[in-house]
Amino acid sequence: EYFTSDGTLLNTKDYFLQPFGYFQDGAALPEGSEVEGAFAHLTTSTSGGRFLAYASVVDNGSDDPVFMPAQVLPE
Repeated sequence: EYFTSDGTLLNTKDYFLQPFGYFQDGAALPEGSEVEGAFAHLTTSTSGGRFLAYASVVDNGSDDPVFMPAQVLPE
């Protein structure tokens, strides 16, 4: 699930990955959306499943990517 910084749902997507698989979604947000702050919430239906997640946010002015590490939310 993808949300704006105020918690408004932007998009929901399902991905199917093999164990130790890798996937990159270059179009996670709807096309043409200009969002100043957003976050993704990842979940899995696999018991004991885990993710190594990060985002690469592209600056609209310089076109430079910025690494955004994932944060684990408390349960």
